[in-house]
Amino acid sequence: PKDKSAGKGKPPPAAVPAVEVSSIPYAAMISALLNGQQYSSKTDEFVAPDGTKLCGSHTIARYFAYDNVDLTGGKNAAKACAIHQWTDFVLLHINTSSGLQALDAHLETNTYIVGYTMTLADVVAWGALRGSSLFDENKLASTRTHLTRWYRHCAKLNTFQQFSSAPPTV
Repeated sequence: PKDKSAGKGKPPPAAVPAVEVSSIPYAAMISALLNGQQYSSKTDEFVAPDGTKLCGSHTIARYFAYDNVDLTGGKNAAKACAIHQWTDFVLLHINTSSGLQALDAHLETNTYIVGYTMTLADVVAWGALRGSSLFDENKLASTRTHLTRWYRHCAKLNTFQQFSSAPPTV
């Protein structure tokens, strides 16, 4: 029999956000910079040369990184899929305590999120955390040690440095 109560009553409790992502599109700006381009926007939108409108820092970051084999995994299908998997994970789970815990656990044995060099997964994760008003690396240093180590390492890289202190003017 069909459950007639489905859709009625209280919705399931939402996950308690651990970080709140800002509207500053850090991932998109870093990805553009890594590919020799400039990007800034107050609306987190981008119109491609063919007129396609792209929305969201993660999507725009993917656009700028598309031809960069170092960031996207190139022809290595497994690496490329792992990068997409972690990029999607960040988009869906970085704003939860369990998402931060999972990323911290992964980074316990990894310098970068995927492979041995920075990829798009690192760019979008760092950008999401940097844009969060609730992420405080100093407060998390004792409980999310691996995440904090990784975050601070990325912040010291040339490409990330200009985004590490004050928010950029967009």
